[in-house]
Amino acid sequence: MVGVEPVSSIIGAHRGVTSAFIIAQGQAALLSFGCGRKPRYERIRAIANPRMPVAIEVVIARLNRLLRGWVNYFRIGHASRWFNKVRYYVEKKVRRCIRRMRNKAGYGWKRISSDYLYKNLGLYNDYRVSWRRA
Repeated sequence: MVGVEPVSSIIGAHRGVTSAFIIAQGQAALLSFGCGRKPRYERIRAIANPRMPVAIEVVIARLNRLLRGWVNYFRIGHASRWFNKVRYYVEKKVRRCIRRMRNKAGYGWKRISSDYLYKNLGLYNDYRVSWRRA
């Protein structure tokens, strides 16, 4: 795209902007800056910190609120691969919290079932993608 203004002059160069939709010379383009996934993992890590003396029910409630917001925001579109990565990461962090509270090592993949996490503790599990138009 020849003759397109620099992205910083179009959308402003500040933190938190991960993509921009620009139209120039009759062509549309979506520019992605690739800095969207790391802050999300950091928020999950901060909530599910196994060293914090917080009950697992409080951790699950905070994670559910965060995950519900993200999933509802990214649900429209092609995000199923990202949802699978986030679900695995959250499950790993919650398992680690439970094991640390019991003074055990490891993640407990054999000892703690997914049914226990999702049914008994109530961890968010509605990672479906909606294919309707926005």
